[in-house]
This record gives sequence, C-alpha cells and structure tokens, in this order.
Amino acid sequence: MYQGKLAFFFLSTIILIGQYESTPLDDYVNAPDPHFGWTIIDTYEAPDYKLYILNFTSQKWIDERFSSRSIWWHYLCITVPNRLTRPNTAFLLIDGGSNTDGIPKPNDESVELMSMLALGTGSITADLQDVPNNDPTNQTRNDNAALAWTWKAFIDNQSNPAILMHLPMTKNKPLPSLTWIKSSNNTHGYIRATIDFSVGPKPISAIGYRARTLNEKRRDFRLFIADPSNPVKPMPNPVFWFTTSLVTEAQTNTTIVCSLTIEYPQEGWEGFFIQVNFPGPNGSVLELTTETQIVPDTYPTDDCHNESCAGTLV
Repeated sequence: MYQGKLAFFFLSTIILIGQYESTPLDDYVNAPDPHFGWTIIDTYEAPDYKLYILNFTSQKWIDERFSSRSIWWHYLCITVPNRLTRPNTAFLLIDGGSNTDGIPKPNDESVELMSMLALGTGSITADLQDVPNNDPTNQTRNDNAALAWTWKAFIDNQSNPAILMHLPMTKNKPLPSLTWIKSSNNTHGYIRATIDFSVGPKPISAIGYRARTLNEKRRDFRLFIADPSNPVKPMPNPVFWFTTSLVTEAQTNTTIVCSLTIEYPQEGWEGFFIQVNFPGPNGSVLELTTETQIVPDTYPTDDCHNESCAGTLV
C-alpha cells in the first residue's frame, strides 16, 4: 500500500473525448463498474462545518489472479462549510496513505487542511486517500515499483492496456470534455477553449476568472503562504479572483469556442483561466477549468545555479 506523503492536486485534469477514435484510457475510464459505491462511516459536526468520512469503492482492476488488490477502496473525507458561498464549486485532493492507517480523523493533517480550505473558500472540499491501491502487506511491489512493473508488462505485451496502473488511478476521477490553447505576445495573454459536447452533456455556462499578484516581489497566486516569522505556519495570501466575461468565437450544435484576452498589468503578474460548468447528477454542477495563463511570462529574479541560489525565501 502506498505509504508516501506526496499528494497530487488536480484542479482539472481533463480528458478530451471528441469526434475521433477513443484511446484505451478513454475506454477504461468510461466503462461502467458494478463495484462503484460508498457508505458513510463517520460524521463530525464542527462549529463552522460538517465533515463526512466515507468508505468509497472506485472500481475492480482486472481480477484477483492479476492483483492481490483488485478491488480499489479508499477513505473519502468531505468537508461542507456551514457558510457555503460557492455551492457550485468543489476542490478535490488526490492523496496517498494506506488502507491500514485506520479511519481518518478531523485533526489528520490532510483532512484538517481540506477543512481549512473549505472555510477559506466557502466551497465543498474532499480528500480522496489511498491512491493507488497496492499490496497491503508491502511484501511485494508497491507505489512507484508497481507502476513501473505494469509499464514493463505493457511494453512486453501491448494487447491489454488495462494492465497499466495509471488507468485505474485515472478512473477514480473521470471528467467530461474540454480542450484549450494558450498564447501571448508583448502586450496580451490569450486562452481559447473548445467545448465539444457531441458525446456528452451541453455546458450550462462558461466564465473567465482573473487575479493579480500583490506586488513585483512574488509571482504567487496561492491561497496561503508560509509565515515569514514561522515558516511551518500558514498565513493568508490575499490574492483575490474576480469573474470576467468571455468572447464566443464560434458555436455549433455540438461545439462552443470561447476565449479570454488579458492585457499585461503595469506591475506584478496577472493570472487568468476559463471555467466551464456542466450539469452533474442529481441537480449538481461540475465545474472544469483550463490551465491558468500568467502574464507576463517572466519571473522576479534571474535564473541561478549552485551557490548563487543562496538567499532568503520570500
């Protein structure tokens, strides 16, 4: 079982499913799985939020003859703030850990971080643990060794792409279709998003977001930064994101092309992206975003090497 501390933040890793032949990853992610399901095992009431701990089964990977961990299950910790100011937005942390760690608690590091983020953003957050599932005894391959072995097996025999462990890791979090391009010149940055709903739901809406750094010292759009007087303690970084209108460049019965152009700021940096809202199950809304474009594409300091990089973190 995966024991590392590394967690992967996926604001939006999006698979384009358009009018062309699907890939083995498309086929695997979109295949129905009767093992998919969840149960609530714990609920915690805090003064400002409610925390749900779920036992979540994402899939069955091939069968028991191939893997001692064919049924993938995870702990899923969902924080719902009492003051929900962004009801159509959610944040997912794809985390590591081990099924043998025990049921998560509200004061666990990653769970507490997601609860703090939920309160700070006014949106629902979730911590999906135990990705990927590996041998729980750690007597055989786990984590990167298991990933490497599946790639070696696939290279030797490419008739079964499902052997690649990255496929079940992706199936935990399937998303609808969206693609984009980014570009910039000496004065402006530009994002053009293409939404293809020929084989999926039509988007509800699309909107742009933009934010500017506080100064020319840091190209930094994070919600929290390290306290300069105590680097292990987080402190708010008041960079605020505002909505902005998009330009619709083209539209058909199955495709919408929209764009966002942002002028270079007089100082500091400006980040911007496009968000597309899709209808979800049971009246929910799924929000997908493009990659963030930052202009100008420069950094506050020149590149450095070896001893010349010594300095103070800001």
